[in-house]
Amino acid sequence: MPDVLRAWLRPDLPATDVIVDPRERRLVTTEVLVMLTVTLGLSALRSGLSLLDALLQPIPLDEQQVALNAPAAQVGLVDLALQLTRVLQLVGWGALGA
Repeated sequence: MPDVLRAWLRPDLPATDVIVDPRERRLVTTEVLVMLTVTLGLSALRSGLSLLDALLQPIPLDEQQVALNAPAAQVGLVDLALQLTRVLQLVGWGALGA
């Protein structure tokens, strides 16, 4: 068992070489930047807009209430479909990152 744990904690180096071609390196850098922008940037933008919306409400921010698991739709099956769509989106982002 310790060998399995050691192999998991310290895996072998990948068989691929270091990227030395400037064009290929630029493409990989662009891909990483797009991935970070889409995941972190859109999340930050969504959070900022949500905060702005809360600040523009007539009720003070410290007196506002928020539902943690608010339904996405009024109809139960549509709500389920929307929630599952969000789960699939998150799984897709995770698979893309992996």
